[in-house]
Amino acid sequence: MEVITDMVVHMSDFQDIINQFTNFEIILPDELQAYLLLRTLSDNWDTLVVALSNSAPNGKLSLATDSTWVADIDASFHVTPHRDFFSSYTTGDYGYMRMGNGRSCKIVSIGDVCLETELGYKLLLKKGKHVPEIRLNLISTS
Repeated sequence: MEVITDMVVHMSDFQDIINQFTNFEIILPDELQAYLLLRTLSDNWDTLVVALSNSAPNGKLSLATDSTWVADIDASFHVTPHRDFFSSYTTGDYGYMRMGNGRSCKIVSIGDVCLETELGYKLLLKKGKHVPEIRLNLISTS
Protein backbone atom coordinates (compact mmCIF):
# COMPACT_ATOMS: atom_id res chain seq x y z
CA MET A 1 0.00 0.00 0.00
CA GLU A 2 2.97 2.33 0.64
CA VAL A 3 3.92 2.30 -3.08
CA ILE A 4 0.42 3.48 -4.00
CA THR A 5 0.53 6.23 -1.34
CA ASP A 6 3.94 7.34 -2.65
CA MET A 7 2.50 7.49 -6.18
CA VAL A 8 -0.44 9.65 -5.04
CA VAL A 9 1.98 12.08 -3.39
CA HIS A 10 4.26 12.01 -6.45
CA MET A 11 1.36 12.73 -8.81
CA SER A 12 0.20 15.60 -6.61
CA ASP A 13 3.71 17.10 -6.54
CA PHE A 14 4.05 16.64 -10.30
CA GLN A 15 0.72 18.36 -10.93
CA ASP A 16 1.81 21.26 -8.69
CA ILE A 17 4.85 21.78 -10.94
CA ILE A 18 2.69 21.66 -14.09
CA ASN A 19 0.34 24.20 -12.48
CA GLN A 20 3.27 26.52 -11.74
CA PHE A 21 4.21 26.48 -15.42
CA THR A 22 0.59 27.19 -16.34
CA ASN A 23 0.55 30.16 -13.94
CA PHE A 24 3.42 31.63 -16.00
CA GLU A 25 1.40 30.88 -19.14
CA ILE A 26 3.87 28.18 -20.18
CA ILE A 27 1.84 25.28 -21.53
CA LEU A 28 3.62 21.93 -21.70
CA PRO A 29 2.21 19.59 -24.36
CA ASP A 30 0.64 16.37 -23.05
CA GLU A 31 3.37 14.29 -24.71
CA LEU A 32 6.04 16.26 -22.85
CA GLN A 33 4.18 15.98 -19.55
CA ALA A 34 3.96 12.21 -20.02
CA TYR A 35 7.70 12.03 -20.73
CA LEU A 36 8.53 14.07 -17.64
CA LEU A 37 6.23 11.98 -15.47
CA LEU A 38 7.84 8.75 -16.68
CA ARG A 39 11.33 10.17 -16.01
CA THR A 40 10.44 10.97 -12.40
CA LEU A 41 8.90 7.66 -11.37
CA SER A 42 10.71 5.51 -8.80
CA ASP A 43 12.28 2.15 -9.66
CA ASN A 44 9.07 0.42 -8.51
CA TRP A 45 7.46 1.60 -11.75
CA ASP A 46 10.20 0.45 -14.18
CA THR A 47 7.96 -2.18 -15.80
CA LEU A 48 5.36 0.48 -16.63
CA VAL A 49 8.01 2.89 -17.92
CA VAL A 50 9.57 0.24 -20.18
CA ALA A 51 6.16 -0.88 -21.47
CA LEU A 52 5.05 2.66 -22.30
CA SER A 53 8.40 3.59 -23.84
CA ASN A 54 8.37 0.48 -26.01
CA SER A 55 4.87 1.29 -27.25
CA ALA A 56 6.08 4.54 -28.87
CA PRO A 57 6.16 4.54 -32.70
CA ASN A 58 9.46 3.09 -33.96
CA GLY A 59 10.50 2.67 -30.32
CA LYS A 60 11.27 6.39 -30.05
CA LEU A 61 9.51 9.22 -28.31
CA SER A 62 9.57 12.43 -30.32
CA LEU A 63 9.27 15.26 -27.88
CA ALA A 64 10.94 18.48 -28.73
CA THR A 65 12.17 20.86 -31.35
CA ASP A 66 15.53 22.61 -31.08
CA SER A 67 13.98 25.58 -29.27
CA THR A 68 11.82 23.58 -26.83
CA TRP A 69 12.97 23.43 -23.22
CA VAL A 70 12.13 20.51 -20.94
CA ALA A 71 11.75 21.02 -17.18
CA ASP A 72 13.63 18.10 -15.61
CA ILE A 73 13.32 17.30 -11.92
CA ASP A 74 16.43 15.08 -12.10
CA ALA A 75 18.65 17.66 -13.82
CA SER A 76 21.24 19.26 -11.54
CA PHE A 77 21.68 22.27 -13.80
CA HIS A 78 20.32 23.95 -16.94
CA VAL A 79 21.83 22.54 -20.15
CA THR A 80 21.57 22.99 -23.92
CA PRO A 81 23.46 21.77 -26.99
CA HIS A 82 23.04 25.17 -28.68
CA ARG A 83 25.89 27.69 -28.42
CA ASP A 84 23.74 30.47 -29.90
CA PHE A 85 21.26 30.30 -26.98
CA PHE A 86 23.81 31.87 -24.59
CA SER A 87 23.84 35.60 -23.81
CA SER A 88 27.14 35.16 -21.92
CA TYR A 89 29.60 32.35 -22.53
CA THR A 90 32.79 31.24 -20.77
CA THR A 91 34.71 28.29 -22.20
CA GLY A 92 36.79 26.08 -19.96
CA ASP A 93 37.29 22.62 -18.53
CA TYR A 94 34.01 22.07 -16.67
CA GLY A 95 34.12 18.29 -16.58
CA TYR A 96 31.46 15.91 -17.78
CA MET A 97 27.73 15.49 -17.41
CA ARG A 98 26.37 12.03 -16.63
CA MET A 99 23.17 11.28 -18.50
CA GLY A 100 20.28 9.00 -17.57
CA ASN A 101 21.48 6.32 -19.99
CA GLY A 102 24.87 6.11 -18.25
CA ARG A 103 26.81 8.06 -20.91
CA SER A 104 28.99 11.02 -20.03
CA CYS A 105 29.17 14.14 -22.18
CA LYS A 106 31.70 16.97 -21.99
CA ILE A 107 30.60 20.37 -20.66
CA VAL A 108 32.38 22.87 -22.93
CA SER A 109 31.23 26.15 -21.36
CA ILE A 110 29.05 27.88 -18.79
CA GLY A 111 26.95 30.99 -19.29
CA ASP A 112 23.55 32.63 -19.06
CA VAL A 113 20.61 31.77 -21.30
CA CYS A 114 17.65 34.12 -21.71
CA LEU A 115 14.39 32.41 -22.67
CA GLU A 116 11.34 34.24 -23.95
CA THR A 117 7.84 32.75 -23.93
CA GLU A 118 5.34 33.22 -26.73
CA LEU A 119 3.70 35.91 -24.58
CA GLY A 120 6.94 37.86 -24.21
CA TYR A 121 7.88 36.85 -20.66
CA LYS A 122 11.62 36.47 -20.13
CA LEU A 123 13.38 33.92 -17.95
CA LEU A 124 17.13 34.15 -17.28
CA LEU A 125 18.83 30.82 -16.64
CA LYS A 126 22.08 31.52 -14.76
CA LYS A 127 25.13 29.26 -15.09
CA GLY A 128 23.67 27.15 -17.88
CA LYS A 129 25.94 24.46 -19.30
CA HIS A 130 26.75 24.01 -22.99
CA VAL A 131 26.89 20.28 -23.80
CA PRO A 132 26.94 19.79 -27.59
CA GLU A 133 26.18 16.05 -27.38
CA ILE A 134 22.92 16.33 -25.43
CA ARG A 135 19.67 16.09 -27.42
CA LEU A 136 17.31 18.19 -25.29
CA ASN A 137 17.38 21.63 -23.70
CA LEU A 138 16.87 21.01 -19.97
CA ILE A 139 15.74 23.37 -17.24
CA SER A 140 16.67 22.14 -13.78
CA THR A 141 13.77 22.30 -11.36
CA SER A 142 15.68 20.81 -8.41
